[in-house]
Amino acid sequence: MHTTHPWMGIPVKKAMTRFTPLARIRPYSAVCKRVMHLRMVEGMASSKRIVVVGGGVGGVTVAARLAKERPGWDVLLLEKNEQLGGRLDTLRMDGFRWDTGPTLLLAPGIYRAAFDALGSGRRMEDWTELRRVEPAYRVFLSDNTPLALTANMSIMREQLEALEPGCFPRFLAYMEEARINFEKGFTSRPFQSPDNSIWDYVNADNLALLREFDPTSLIESHESRLGRYFKEPRVRELLSFQDLYIGLPPHRAPAIFSLLQHLELVEGVWYPVGGFQTVLEGLAAAAGECGVRVRTGAR
Repeated sequence: MHTTHPWMGIPVKKAMTRFTPLARIRPYSAVCKRVMHLRMVEGMASSKRIVVVGGGVGGVTVAARLAKERPGWDVLLLEKNEQLGGRLDTLRMDGFRWDTGPTLLLAPGIYRAAFDALGSGRRMEDWTELRRVEPAYRVFLSDNTPLALTANMSIMREQLEALEPGCFPRFLAYMEEARINFEKGFTSRPFQSPDNSIWDYVNADNLALLREFDPTSLIESHESRLGRYFKEPRVRELLSFQDLYIGLPPHRAPAIFSLLQHLELVEGVWYPVGGFQTVLEGLAAAAGECGVRVRTGAR
């Protein structure tokens, strides 16, 4: 039987509350490194300008949002390369094209929300078709044991129990923690406006989040947290190699990164038919409709 979300709605008791020493965590992440630089230049009321530096997916989206929410402002997007995209690039040869940047798409709802927020009347589906990749991965462990990271819980149970007998209930408990980290720490308080500052998020509602999930997930390492659930190193490796996407090894990544497993197994791993360029083309077209001016080759 194929069950997509077996852990949703399952009450899970925290059976493990042992304190673990704090992990050393670098004060940055790959996400922070990709934040676009904004510089606002105000002159006369009739010549207000916003310059967005960097034409990756984030820069294009930021420029489009600013143009929509600042009617009458001149929004200029600068990109040093000859084409938009940043790391999202494409190789074209003999009538074919290959993605040379991202290879999987996570959290498609965030992309859809970005299109909807631009109010162009077009949906993400007008530009690209997303197909779920199932299984998300085929993993070969250090001893060449093949595993499929899949939403099919019958297969996951069989694979995990073969590695560590009796661990599947603990896997479900871990996935429940991952769900909470995702919903409370990732999607419950999105940045909705360019007017937001960090102080807008220091309020009673956000502080209440600390009561809804284990705050030690912010300071304990992901590797250490997995050690509470699983004894078998190969199981811990299977559920933590995704931290490398963010540029951190599991022993330095915070435990809240378990949300990546929720993203992949519940929200799903997706691929845009026609390549990632179709997503960029849609966002760039929406930005143009919002009035964004683009200058490539800017140095």
